Amino acid sequence: MKRFISAIKQKGTKRTGEGVMKLRSGWSVEFQTFGAKEVLEITRLPQALLRLWRQRGYFPEKEKGRWAKYDANEIASIYLLYAFSKLGMAPSHAAHFAGDLAPDLLFFATLSVDGACEFLGPPSEVDVMRREFDDSFDLARSVIEPKDERRYVVSVHGSAFERIGDLNDMINSEASEYFSCIDLVAAGRGIAIRAQRPLVTFRFSTDQAEAPKARRLSHGQT
Repeated sequence: MKRFISAIKQKGTKRTGEGVMKLRSGWSVEFQTFGAKEVLEITRLPQALLRLWRQRGYFPEKEKGRWAKYDANEIASIYLLYAFSKLGMAPSHAAHFAGDLAPDLLFFATLSVDGACEFLGPPSEVDVMRREFDDSFDLARSVIEPKDERRYVVSVHGSAFERIGDLNDMINSEASEYFSCIDLVAAGRGIAIRAQRPLVTFRFSTDQAEAPKARRLSHGQT
């Protein structure tokens, strides 16, 4: 079976170099990385299950037996793999859904909490970029590239999971007495809060070594 995280990286945001995607006008963006202990805290995955899934090849391994750090997109994937498994889906089957949904979950995570993104560079450039990020979803869309911005992932009566934007429509229609649901906005907010530091960094490159630098944090929008 193909490794779960490796497959996800093939589908993720277009990047250049070491996990960095170039933006316009001297800006680049990178997904921050987290160690195994942080992954457990952010995703609430039990350590015993992390060990088991490592043994089964769901997580990448560095050279010489060292476990890799995980970036924000991979953390979103791990969270979803665990969420689907708690809803009764086998991990081998859930990996496909988790990989497809990870950019959508990370999109909500970056927008849900103050400080989920940071902006580094000259003060004037930083202030303009942060305002652009805070004023609309467009910058987050261009970086994260979500596939579907509907909030809920729902399974009715054990059927296949599907995306819906408003639970009230389903509830009011009385189409089902029970269902399984993942709220991607709430999940993203939880990930961003438990991370306790930015998930994504926007960085402005300048040739002036002594140019003044500023750091600003994003504001939650959802």
